[in-house]
Amino acid sequence: MIMLKDSNDTATRAAAEKLIRELAADPANGIDHILDRREIAALGGSSAPEFVVDMRPGFTLGTAFDGPIVQTIKPGGGHGYAPAHREMLASFFFAGPGVRAGLDVGEIDMRSIAPTIAKFLGAQLPTADLPPLALR
Repeated sequence: MIMLKDSNDTATRAAAEKLIRELAADPANGIDHILDRREIAALGGSSAPEFVVDMRPGFTLGTAFDGPIVQTIKPGGGHGYAPAHREMLASFFFAGPGVRAGLDVGEIDMRSIAPTIAKFLGAQLPTADLPPLALR
């Protein structure tokens, strides 16, 4: 996510957009798409960032402030993917007393997992973004 200190600073916004679009124009940088606020909102994302950088599979975002823009890293988890990347989907299994056998909840938002677990532990997460899944 690219966030501006001052969201009304149109000059900084324009400079940031120019830079990330130049980086995205080179396939070697691994940028799949630059999402603007409208696209971020359509995916259910936060309204805070000006842009979200969506990486191509095989690339991930890093935190280094110096060195080459693209580096080889050890395989592992990473961030920087929009939910449109079907290859990023994962499985969620939940079983036990009180869970309906054979229930298929379909594709879920991962923000439902913590409130679901909390509910089964008898706790509540009142600030959770989403309610618990209906598993009974």
